[in-house]
Amino acid sequence: LDPELLRLVRKGAEAIGHGSNPVETRLALANIGFLPVGSGSGGFAMYRNKTREGVQYLLHVTPYGPAILDEMPRYVRLECKAFPTDGSETKTVVEGFTYSGSFFQSQEWASLRARFHKELNSYTEACRIMGTYHLPSSQSPQRAKYAAPPLDLVNLKAFLRSGHESRKQRRDNKRFRKINRMVNGLSKLLDGAKKKGEAPKEVILYFEGLDCAGKSSTGMLILHALEQSGYAVSVAQHNRPPTAEQRSKPWMDRGRFEHPQDMFNDKEEGGKPEYASVVWDRGPGGDFVYGNLNKLPKEEKLARYSEFRKYDQDCGATGILFLKLFFVSDRDSIAATLGKRLAHKKIAAELKTWLDSNSVPHFRQGLDEIEHHVDPTDFVAFNKYEENMSNFTEFVRNTDSANNPWLVINTSDRNAARNGVLKQVRNRIAKFADRKDETEQVHDHRALIVDVEHGIPFRALIQ
Repeated sequence: LDPELLRLVRKGAEAIGHGSNPVETRLALANIGFLPVGSGSGGFAMYRNKTREGVQYLLHVTPYGPAILDEMPRYVRLECKAFPTDGSETKTVVEGFTYSGSFFQSQEWASLRARFHKELNSYTEACRIMGTYHLPSSQSPQRAKYAAPPLDLVNLKAFLRSGHESRKQRRDNKRFRKINRMVNGLSKLLDGAKKKGEAPKEVILYFEGLDCAGKSSTGMLILHALEQSGYAVSVAQHNRPPTAEQRSKPWMDRGRFEHPQDMFNDKEEGGKPEYASVVWDRGPGGDFVYGNLNKLPKEEKLARYSEFRKYDQDCGATGILFLKLFFVSDRDSIAATLGKRLAHKKIAAELKTWLDSNSVPHFRQGLDEIEHHVDPTDFVAFNKYEENMSNFTEFVRNTDSANNPWLVINTSDRNAARNGVLKQVRNRIAKFADRKDETEQVHDHRALIVDVEHGIPFRALIQ
């Protein structure tokens, strides 16, 4: 696709937004140079942009039902007509769909809709067989008897699996059993290391990467293994901008990016645990993608990278296992995840209606969490996929080290990703006891800065 056309159609998608107010939509499109020139039946509208001399852009926008969560998708077609001085004419086209201010190419939109309807169909089937037995629960956990609606995301996923086809259930059960064996094996490895006095006292799990790339569902398997092995576990959310107080301190200050023991209080019952772990849900890399640190001058960025590497090195020197996991995925997979989360949001609304019909009140905070599992920022991030991936990759390349390299996890295939991450983390823990106090190998990180302006392909950087 023409990069300039793709950039422009994404700006058009942002301007269209939810599209619920035609006046606001026309004003937003006018702000980027598109003025209405025609309309037709079914809500069709055409806009023209002549901000470039010798070039004319025509944007065709058509509502494309059915609606998803009371929002109507749009089919869009952007045509670029160029009129060189020699009198000839060239025409290029990009087409796709917009939803919630984001542009989807045709195959991406197909992935979203297919997953959306697949989840809803599973819900319908799960409701149909609710309270019945098809197989003993020991053979098929998904067929266990459900006597009440699910009230949180974990139980909703289990409920939906009961509505899957039997063949898919058998395949999934086989995969789940393998994953559980690997989690248990990782836990036993930690138990053995504890007995020998070789286990890390503190573990930091740093999850970084794209929105909707499976950071929680994949990375939390490691946390489960740590918890089984007796580690006190906690989660630190770093998906919000730093406070004024945090900005006044060094960037990698422990007041913001915590060690595991920082999450516990001496005055609490039992005091601080002997073995502790913390999950960073996003972290310093997010500041470069969502906090505008990527716009700093090169020398300042190099200083920040050095500060992160120093933090990493200090963790190793003090016996803290610092696991850095970078999650990536392709656009089709992320679109499918968006479709799944939209379906879950719709199901959560129906489950609230279900609960409203009961004679006694029910706890429903878990349903609120399901509804908030997808929000407008996910679609903003999808629209900036290449830009965000490039910024994340730049950060990962410049904070990598020979002693503690990043683990790059491609979650386009979730099952393969889960198997792979458990194997790699097992290797890291097994090697922890054999670590050596070696001088950190620092490369010339100036040469590793990703030069986005000159078109270095970001996909090649994560091979």
